[in-house]
Amino acid sequence: MGNILCPKCKIPMVLNIETSPTAEGLRVNYFYRCKNCGYKLEDAIMLLKKTEGGYEAKMVEYVS
Repeated sequence: MGNILCPKCKIPMVLNIETSPTAEGLRVNYFYRCKNCGYKLEDAIMLLKKTEGGYEAKMVEYVS
């Protein structure tokens, strides 16, 4: 897979991953951000639900 280019600047974007706690576990946001202009491109959102043995992953949104 090639680099994701910024639609404004046409330079490669950087993949970012942010996690935030929820009542049931964690929310993981995947997005690309342009270092030059700050443009943000959402990629995916995953929910990690706590279980007795660890976590259960569920992809809730995917933008291609």
